[in-house]
Amino acid sequence: MLVGRWDKAILKSISWGIILLICYYFWETGLKGLSFSELVRLSPLLLGAYLTFSFVYWLIFGLPLHLALCKYSKVSYVNYLSIPVGFCLYSIIYSHFEAAILLGFPAVLQVLVFRMYVFLK
Repeated sequence: MLVGRWDKAILKSISWGIILLICYYFWETGLKGLSFSELVRLSPLLLGAYLTFSFVYWLIFGLPLHLALCKYSKVSYVNYLSIPVGFCLYSIIYSHFEAAILLGFPAVLQVLVFRMYVFLK
Protein backbone atom coordinates (compact mmCIF):
# COMPACT_ATOMS: atom_id res chain seq x y z
CA MET A 1 0.00 0.00 0.00
CA LEU A 2 1.58 3.24 -1.21
CA VAL A 3 0.50 6.16 0.98
CA GLY A 4 2.84 8.82 -0.38
CA ARG A 5 4.49 11.61 1.55
CA TRP A 6 1.41 12.56 3.56
CA ASP A 7 3.23 14.35 6.39
CA LYS A 8 4.83 16.99 4.17
CA ALA A 9 1.67 17.24 2.07
CA ILE A 10 -0.44 18.07 5.15
CA LEU A 11 1.95 20.84 6.18
CA LYS A 12 2.00 22.29 2.66
CA SER A 13 -1.78 22.20 2.37
CA ILE A 14 -2.20 23.98 5.70
CA SER A 15 0.34 26.64 4.70
CA TRP A 16 -1.54 27.31 1.43
CA GLY A 17 -4.68 27.73 3.51
CA ILE A 18 -2.93 30.23 5.79
CA ILE A 19 -2.02 32.32 2.74
CA LEU A 20 -5.66 32.20 1.65
CA LEU A 21 -6.81 33.23 5.13
CA ILE A 22 -4.43 36.20 5.23
CA CYS A 23 -5.59 37.36 1.79
CA TYR A 24 -9.24 37.03 2.84
CA TYR A 25 -8.57 38.96 6.05
CA PHE A 26 -7.00 41.85 4.15
CA TRP A 27 -9.80 41.81 1.60
CA GLU A 28 -12.51 41.79 4.25
CA THR A 29 -11.07 44.47 6.53
CA GLY A 30 -9.42 46.62 3.90
CA LEU A 31 -6.09 48.25 4.37
CA LYS A 32 -7.49 51.73 5.04
CA GLY A 33 -9.08 51.03 8.43
CA LEU A 34 -6.47 48.63 9.71
CA SER A 35 -3.72 49.75 12.03
CA PHE A 36 -0.57 47.75 12.54
CA SER A 37 -1.31 47.17 16.24
CA GLU A 38 -4.71 45.64 15.40
CA LEU A 39 -3.09 43.37 12.84
CA VAL A 40 -0.46 42.22 15.33
CA ARG A 41 -3.11 41.66 17.99
CA LEU A 42 -5.56 39.69 15.82
CA SER A 43 -3.13 37.65 13.70
CA PRO A 44 -2.11 35.12 16.38
CA LEU A 45 -5.76 34.55 17.28
CA LEU A 46 -6.85 33.96 13.68
CA LEU A 47 -3.84 31.85 12.74
CA GLY A 48 -3.99 29.84 15.97
CA ALA A 49 -7.66 29.01 15.47
CA TYR A 50 -7.04 28.13 11.83
CA LEU A 51 -4.09 25.87 12.68
CA THR A 52 -6.04 24.14 15.45
CA PHE A 53 -9.07 23.46 13.26
CA SER A 54 -6.89 22.35 10.34
CA PHE A 55 -4.88 19.85 12.34
CA VAL A 56 -8.02 18.47 14.02
CA TYR A 57 -9.66 18.14 10.59
CA TRP A 58 -6.67 16.27 9.21
CA LEU A 59 -6.47 13.94 12.22
CA ILE A 60 -10.19 13.14 12.34
CA PHE A 61 -11.19 13.14 8.66
CA GLY A 62 -8.29 13.70 6.29
CA LEU A 63 -5.72 11.12 7.31
CA PRO A 64 -8.17 8.20 7.79
CA LEU A 65 -9.80 9.07 4.46
CA HIS A 66 -6.39 9.14 2.76
CA LEU A 67 -5.37 5.79 4.24
CA ALA A 68 -8.72 4.21 3.29
CA LEU A 69 -8.48 5.54 -0.26
CA CYS A 70 -4.94 4.23 -0.62
CA LYS A 71 -5.96 0.80 0.64
CA TYR A 72 -9.40 0.23 -0.88
CA SER A 73 -9.98 2.64 -3.76
CA LYS A 74 -8.40 4.85 -6.37
CA VAL A 75 -6.59 7.96 -5.23
CA SER A 76 -8.28 10.34 -7.64
CA TYR A 77 -9.11 13.97 -6.95
CA VAL A 78 -12.84 13.22 -7.01
CA ASN A 79 -12.58 10.78 -4.13
CA TYR A 80 -10.59 13.25 -2.05
CA LEU A 81 -13.10 16.04 -2.65
CA SER A 82 -16.08 14.07 -1.33
CA ILE A 83 -15.76 15.12 2.33
CA PRO A 84 -15.20 18.89 1.93
CA VAL A 85 -17.77 19.27 -0.85
CA GLY A 86 -20.28 17.34 1.27
CA PHE A 87 -19.51 19.69 4.16
CA CYS A 88 -20.06 22.71 1.89
CA LEU A 89 -23.41 21.36 0.65
CA TYR A 90 -24.52 20.57 4.19
CA SER A 91 -23.55 24.08 5.30
CA ILE A 92 -25.41 25.67 2.40
CA ILE A 93 -28.58 23.70 3.14
CA TYR A 94 -28.62 23.96 6.95
CA SER A 95 -26.71 27.17 7.52
CA HIS A 96 -26.07 30.30 5.54
CA PHE A 97 -24.09 30.66 2.35
CA GLU A 98 -21.25 32.79 3.77
CA ALA A 99 -20.39 30.17 6.38
CA ALA A 100 -20.20 27.49 3.72
CA ILE A 101 -17.86 29.57 1.60
CA LEU A 102 -15.72 30.79 4.50
CA LEU A 103 -15.28 27.32 6.02
CA GLY A 104 -15.63 25.11 2.97
CA PHE A 105 -13.39 26.82 0.44
CA PRO A 106 -10.21 26.53 2.55
CA ALA A 107 -11.04 22.86 3.17
CA VAL A 108 -11.43 22.22 -0.56
CA LEU A 109 -8.18 24.10 -1.22
CA GLN A 110 -6.38 22.05 1.43
CA VAL A 111 -7.59 18.77 -0.04
CA LEU A 112 -6.57 19.77 -3.57
CA VAL A 113 -3.12 20.89 -2.44
CA PHE A 114 -2.74 17.74 -0.33
CA ARG A 115 -3.63 15.48 -3.25
CA MET A 116 -1.27 17.40 -5.52
CA TYR A 117 1.72 17.07 -3.15
CA VAL A 118 1.14 13.63 -1.61
CA PHE A 119 2.19 11.60 -4.64
CA LEU A 120 4.53 14.19 -6.17
CA LYS A 121 7.90 12.70 -6.97
